[in-house]
Amino acid sequence: MNEPLISVVVPVYRAGPMLERAILSIEKQTFVGSFEVMLVVRETDDDTLHFAKKWVKEKPDRYRLFSFDENLGTGYSRLKGVSLSRGKYIYFMDGDDELVPTTLDTLFYTMEKTGCDIANSSFYVIRKEGKKEKNLFAKKGTMDKKAAMNAFLKDVSFRGFLWCKMFKRDLFQIGPLLYLSRPEDMFEDMALLTSLLAYAEKVVSIPDPLYLYHKDNPTSATSVKRSDRTLSHLGVYALQRHFFEKIVPSLRPLFFAHRLRMSSMLFFDKGLDKKAGCSKEYLRQCKKEKKIIFSPSSSLIMEENSYIPLLNRAILTKLEDIE
Repeated sequence: MNEPLISVVVPVYRAGPMLERAILSIEKQTFVGSFEVMLVVRETDDDTLHFAKKWVKEKPDRYRLFSFDENLGTGYSRLKGVSLSRGKYIYFMDGDDELVPTTLDTLFYTMEKTGCDIANSSFYVIRKEGKKEKNLFAKKGTMDKKAAMNAFLKDVSFRGFLWCKMFKRDLFQIGPLLYLSRPEDMFEDMALLTSLLAYAEKVVSIPDPLYLYHKDNPTSATSVKRSDRTLSHLGVYALQRHFFEKIVPSLRPLFFAHRLRMSSMLFFDKGLDKKAGCSKEYLRQCKKEKKIIFSPSSSLIMEENSYIPLLNRAILTKLEDIE
């Protein structure tokens, strides 16, 4: 088999039959070039591994399986897949979602035609009742590093999901990556995308909806009821600020320029935390840490703040450090 042009990295955890749905959408791709699918699966007691093994057996030249006893977490699983992949371009997909038939085709030829480092697309959100929605604010355009980071932090037309983007493999080897390694970590897309955008010189965005994001999986990270969303989100904001200050200080002003947008996202998280039964002490901690993180004049590193462990473990020096 020739070296694949695209590596589709699919972290899978308790997807069951939804993995079959995801793979069937891969099988319907109109892309005629070579591509591989990296299935990074936890050996759970459901039938997820069964579906993965089925496709590896049927099409061993396309599907590669990497299974582990423990739950690696989505962030680790993604980078593990990248480290073992061979493609010129990297595309991430979740194991309980679907691609439209032209996903790989459209993104690949966008990358090839424009020479960009990242190609971004729109997507559909599939609700539990089957209603299909797409991002009405999706735009077409070419951006340099600063403009792309600005659009990402604004989080309207350019959303912070990894699965609606294709990346040059080289981006993962330029410098330190932001990497959330634990199963309980949230907003791992935001973290990794921050570092990849910081190294990208050219980003192209197209309005085509190329991904079906299903919100009907009760075991997915976005569906499980939690009471720590606000502090988790604040932790990633702290990580972004830390990354800008230590690695790419020229982008630091953009972080503070979008504090209002970030605050609106935290307001949404706080509402969910309240519904989940968070304490008043927790809310006071959120208020305290938000003030520190969003203040340009104060130091980020302070004792007894919940984001400190995240800052200490989340910057990966090299992709080769993934074991």
